[in-house]
Amino acid sequence: MKKKIFKYLKNLLIKNKFKIFNRRNFENKFENSNSKVLIEFNAFHYTHCYMSIITSYFVKMYSANLIAFNNHKLSSTSFEDSLTRKIKWFFGKIFKLKFFGIYSSFGVTDFIDPIGRKKDYKEASKIYNNLISNIKKKSDITKIQIDNILLGDLIYDGYLKLYSLETLDFNLIKFKKYLYNFILLYLYWKNYLINNNVKCIIGVHSVYAYGIIYRIAFSKKIDVFTTMAGRVFRLDYSNQYNYDEYKFFKDIFLKFTEHEKKRFRNYSKTLINKRLDGKVGNDIKELITTKSAFSKFYDKNKNVLSKNKKIKILIATHQLGDACNFWGENFFSDFYEWLKFLSKLSKETDYEWYIKDHPYYSDLKYAKSLDRTAELTRKLVKENNKLIHIPSDISHHQIIEEKIDFVLTIYGTIAFEYAYFKIPVILATKNCPMYKCNMNICPSNLDEYENTLRNLENVKLKINEEDVLDYFFMKYVYNDYDVFFDKHSEFLVKNKWDEYDSFEYYKYWMNNVDLKKLNEMYKIFDNFYKSKKYTIDLSHNNKLLNALKS
Repeated sequence: MKKKIFKYLKNLLIKNKFKIFNRRNFENKFENSNSKVLIEFNAFHYTHCYMSIITSYFVKMYSANLIAFNNHKLSSTSFEDSLTRKIKWFFGKIFKLKFFGIYSSFGVTDFIDPIGRKKDYKEASKIYNNLISNIKKKSDITKIQIDNILLGDLIYDGYLKLYSLETLDFNLIKFKKYLYNFILLYLYWKNYLINNNVKCIIGVHSVYAYGIIYRIAFSKKIDVFTTMAGRVFRLDYSNQYNYDEYKFFKDIFLKFTEHEKKRFRNYSKTLINKRLDGKVGNDIKELITTKSAFSKFYDKNKNVLSKNKKIKILIATHQLGDACNFWGENFFSDFYEWLKFLSKLSKETDYEWYIKDHPYYSDLKYAKSLDRTAELTRKLVKENNKLIHIPSDISHHQIIEEKIDFVLTIYGTIAFEYAYFKIPVILATKNCPMYKCNMNICPSNLDEYENTLRNLENVKLKINEEDVLDYFFMKYVYNDYDVFFDKHSEFLVKNKWDEYDSFEYYKYWMNNVDLKKLNEMYKIFDNFYKSKKYTIDLSHNNKLLNALKS
């Protein structure tokens, strides 16, 4: 009890200091303005720091009101509000409680919470009846459009996310209710953006139902910016997802001099080798993972793979908690459908099929997602004796040394990791960072994917190490999460990744950001905004870029 009280008082002190910090640096109120800038209202502590700078930039530009909006309905909360939640929202707004007070401290003048409006019910029913009558199979859902705006990927992944499901049954009442409520939420935001002079929207996630308001904004030429994990993105009709910068990798890298390319490749090699030595965290430009899949400690006297001449395939599973359609539609609607397809195919081929999950780490919030994934893997192995389970803690070094022939993933990092060892990786999507980097086998559709898998004895791929190094540099160095705030990753030296969403990050921010640092970040953002580029990268931070070049 004493610990809880002490923690509460400690957090309260940090929160009050953070409010004072914000009021001192972000006094941005133009209450009589007709223009509006929208900012997502959430409990992601570190994003509050980044969004406060971005919103300040646009509030001043447009002399606009700053409005916070609840964007979590149908992603992490239900559409209908309970009486308790309505009361909390009402009093939170009035008395500036909890995060209402935080947002108010950097200029928010009002908070909006989407609701189902009676006048939308008739139109929602009409849209719903049209959509539901055209759903004959799961893949039809990801293609759903309303007003010629693609929303199907948000519907599919959002439904799985909200209910923690591995796959979708469109005949269930639960899904039909979700779809109807999704339409109501769409109509709410459509009406809001039609009837309000919104200049810019700043949020976090681009997937699940979070993305509804952004997709509508694209059609109305409203600026959309998102920030997560230290990164900042400018979304639009052509680039609708966070981390879409891969589309520009090749063009950007080609502009470097040969001397610069050589330096960048050497730096990439250093970081990749650290990754393959079992390092985690900022040592390998990776903030989330706390347990490496490349431990070098394993028993060489115990084989994981059978000693025979059969073609050996490793299926590297994805976490069920992730959005399958993270970068757009794939060959399979969800991870379960992909695994089910591979399980069926394994029975029809004479290969040796292995399946392995991510290493398990219990110290992060993703642990539940890993539990669900492991449960599905065990189920598939139990149902199909052609699938051989490899424990998640087995090192990839052992699998590589025992001569695995092919690796299967939809869009996992294993695609470049195994390519570095010259081992062919077959992707199951056209929409991912690795697709055009010449280091993997990249079918263009499901038929080609299946044909490739059925004829692996004819598949040849020459992997150039430079392609892997170039990809790594562009993905993890040129688009580093420290470009905007150069101490973003240092937070992990004394804290866990989960604590980015804690009051400890407020404290860290105040200890490392002063007026000079804020002005530097404003300058970086201004440089980025005027460049019209998709994301803040090294081109907007000459100090970091020149350090790499020299």
